[in-house]
Amino acid sequence: MANLDTPAANAPTTDPNRWAWPHSSAMNGQELDTLMARQDLFRQRGTSPQAAERLADKLVIRDRGEDDRRLCLECRHLRGDGPYRCGNARAAGLHPDLAQDMVQTLQHCQGHDAARPPMGVIVDAAPPAPDPAPDPAPPPDPAPATPGPSWRELDHAYLAHHTH
Repeated sequence: MANLDTPAANAPTTDPNRWAWPHSSAMNGQELDTLMARQDLFRQRGTSPQAAERLADKLVIRDRGEDDRRLCLECRHLRGDGPYRCGNARAAGLHPDLAQDMVQTLQHCQGHDAARPPMGVIVDAAPPAPDPAPDPAPPPDPAPATPGPSWRELDHAYLAHHTH
């Protein structure tokens, strides 16, 4: 016989996070949202769907523990989608050119803390197209040139030169 004081697990009034982390190993709503945002970011940066999912799962475990290592894929200074470049290489103590394996490896980075993009922000998306510039005003009419000698004066000068 069912206990009437305990609602069914799928009851609409039950908080789904009640059964999730830290009460179990299941991800809570915030972790799921973060996982999905990271997968999208990693895919934008050139990783395969499988690698994006594997790396995002790894970061859930990292976030639950006291691991302070980071992925270059999380950093706003990462440029490209393979080959990769670090736009903060001097602060990070790295060579600017990064191998794919390095970008996908958890590591300590001196330049990462100030470089974390807000979750859900599309980092490498093309900036929005600027509004088209209004048509420039037509150039002003050139100032009228001072009148030179007439053709008759030029013809007379030519003939005078030719005869001498």
